[in-house]
Amino acid sequence: MAKKKSKLAFPLGMLIIIFSIVGIVATVKAGVTLFKDLTDNSAQKEEYEEFLRPVVMYDPDPFDDVRSADITQLVNAAIWSLITQSNSSEAFSYSTGDNVGILIPVEQVTSEFERLFGKEIDIASQYDSIDMSSHDITYDSAQGGFIIPITSLEVAYTPEVYEIEKKANSIILSVGYIGSKAWAEINGDEYASPQPDKFMKITLRQGDKGYYIASLQSVNAQEIANAPTVAATVVSAIPSNIADENVIAEITEGETSVEDEAGEDSTAEEGETDENSEEETTEETTTAA
Repeated sequence: MAKKKSKLAFPLGMLIIIFSIVGIVATVKAGVTLFKDLTDNSAQKEEYEEFLRPVVMYDPDPFDDVRSADITQLVNAAIWSLITQSNSSEAFSYSTGDNVGILIPVEQVTSEFERLFGKEIDIASQYDSIDMSSHDITYDSAQGGFIIPITSLEVAYTPEVYEIEKKANSIILSVGYIGSKAWAEINGDEYASPQPDKFMKITLRQGDKGYYIASLQSVNAQEIANAPTVAATVVSAIPSNIADENVIAEITEGETSVEDEAGEDSTAEEGETDENSEEETTEETTTAA
């Protein structure tokens, strides 16, 4: 009986070990998956990119504090944010009179301005005094809104968030500005991954109804850990045919230098040969005499 138990002990022990290993592997896999879920903030980045898009697309000037920003650029961002959010051209009415365009209600502009840039600026009190002509926008108090021309929308940049840093009641975003023409076609429908034209640090501050943009500052790519290197950005921006021509030019210049040196050496050798010939001719003439 004891021998039968000993015969069963080994396979039973191995079975327990196998199940233990399987359990450990499953636990590790579950832990890795959980860790990835916790550390993968791609969804959060997309949320911030969506929030920043109407501001980044017109590339406003940097500012350390929203109160020192160019107010016309911020109002312009708020207006186009409303337009890009609308799913139909019938979302807004049209102006009347000589200035024909889309009429954006002032109340909506104020609400969107405060959503994007907070309430540190009393924007509603400044509409009569600000000049939006540089953005082809007219404020019409009689019609109660801003009139924008009926035209196509040209986007300068789209944002790509690389880093998210939280400090007290603020969130600091490292953002790459990707140009609208940054997509380089490789072959057919395939495109190269675009590289940012520049980088900005955008600080979001906690307000009454969520975070708003408090500052927008220029930074170098080297200051952003997850950003593409400058070298990679430059190479990706240079067409391959131009890069090849540069390489060929460098090689050609190198070969020319070698040939020049060889030419100088050969010229010197020819000079020495001529001198030797003259000496030999002189000796023969003397002998003949």
